[in-house]
Amino acid sequence: MARNKYRILVVDDHPDIRAMLVLEMESSGYEVFEARDGREAMTQVESVDFDLVIIDIAMPFVSGWEVGKSIKSSQRTRHIPILAITAIDTSENHQRCLQAGFDGFLPKPFSIPDLKARVEALLGRVSPQ
Repeated sequence: MARNKYRILVVDDHPDIRAMLVLEMESSGYEVFEARDGREAMTQVESVDFDLVIIDIAMPFVSGWEVGKSIKSSQRTRHIPILAITAIDTSENHQRCLQAGFDGFLPKPFSIPDLKARVEALLGRVSPQ
C-alpha cells in the first residue's frame, strides 16, 4: 500500500541539532524518525522503509560513513538517498561523501532554507514507498 508521506530518518548525536532537524522536517509534512547514533540508525534502517536519511558524519559507536556504506551496499536500501551533514567542511570530506555513495552534502552550520531545498531535491527523485 502506498504511503502519502515521505519517511525521513534523522541521525545526529547532538540532541539540539537532532530536535531542530526533526521539527523542521515534521513542519514540512514529512514522517520523521530519529536516531541518536549510528547503531540506532542501522537498527531502524533494517526495519523501516525510509525515503531519505539525513545523517551526521562524526558520531560515536558507528560513524555516518559506516551507516552510509551499509545503506548503499544493501540491495534493499541502496535506493535511499543520503544527505550528509557535517561540521567538517572540507573539499576532501565532500569528495569522501560522494565517493561513499552519499547523494548530498550540507556543511554545518546550515540555513533552514538550504536544508529544505536539499531535502526536496533528493526526495524529488523518489516516490513514497
